[in-house]
Amino acid sequence: MNIALGGRDRMLRNHAMELLRFAFVGVLNTAATLLVIYALMAAGANLYLANFIGYAVGLMISFTLNRRWTFRFGGRADLRLARRFLLAVAASYCGNLLAVFLSLQGGLSPHFAQLAGMPVYTACFFLLTKFYVFPKQHDHRSAIERRVQE
Repeated sequence: MNIALGGRDRMLRNHAMELLRFAFVGVLNTAATLLVIYALMAAGANLYLANFIGYAVGLMISFTLNRRWTFRFGGRADLRLARRFLLAVAASYCGNLLAVFLSLQGGLSPHFAQLAGMPVYTACFFLLTKFYVFPKQHDHRSAIERRVQE
């Protein structure tokens, strides 16, 4: 077997493991978000306040687990990193909305249009967190920033 192929296989396995960890974090984050929302609603909290707090908790879980476990990012967790993370969330959400809009324009029912937007959000969020928010490089600029500066 060629050494280059062995390295490529290892790289593909690493990417696949990152994707699996990312999916697991997403499931855990979704369950925690719902648990917080339902617990707050059961305690009598306003529906919208419960939703806001639940999503805030979910975002913190996603940030922490994706930073430490999924992508094993060694950089500092500072305001700049949090801003990048929130930008990735917003950009992924915009991709989701675009997919929902286009699906509705294409004749899908609203329920199926929502389903069509979900993988778009997930793919955008994975790629943005992997290459922009938590890049592997030792200097803490993202791969995108380095290309722009070159």
